[in-house]
Amino acid sequence: GAGWSGAAAAGVGEVGGETRGKEAAADENTEEYISPAMQAMQQIPMAQLRQCATLLGREGLSDAVYTRSKSVLKALSTISKAPRHMFISELSEEAERLASDASQELSALARSSETGRLPTTGQSFAAVQRVLEAVQVLVKAESSMMMAVSSTSSKYAAQKQQLKQVHDEVQGLNDRLQPLWDQLSGYASGVEELIQARDPMRGER
Repeated sequence: GAGWSGAAAAGVGEVGGETRGKEAAADENTEEYISPAMQAMQQIPMAQLRQCATLLGREGLSDAVYTRSKSVLKALSTISKAPRHMFISELSEEAERLASDASQELSALARSSETGRLPTTGQSFAAVQRVLEAVQVLVKAESSMMMAVSSTSSKYAAQKQQLKQVHDEVQGLNDRLQPLWDQLSGYASGVEELIQARDPMRGER
């Protein structure tokens, strides 16, 4: 709910900026630095962290809920050991589920356009956009973590492998969503043809 997400955003947001620097400084120390942000995140049940990711894919919620969920994910993404991979996995599943709904919406819209109307898309596409924007934030955070680790660090190879896994997962998601983008492109072309049929002069302007 809004209570725990607000606390999480405040707790990790206040110290998120200092976390990377201190962890980098402690990288070669035998006792690893545990930031206040990491300690705060460890107090949040994993089920609620997962819920924060899936909220972005739900339809019909208020803009305030979506904004708060994005804020929590963005704040958590600044923590070196944040479960970004789990978030990306959860968001990927949401994106695929929503893509199926969006595909059905497009099919219905394509049928309705045959009647001569110019319908608009439903809510699924807005949800897909929210989820993919969150994935982008997490991928950028993972890349930033990679850049913060020295190439001579003992953690460099592991961080590099994690980044590769993230990129592979996102590429896989993009491949799985490609049929939806193709369908959307075909729908857009059909709408353009419909517009030109109703207003032949428009295409010549």
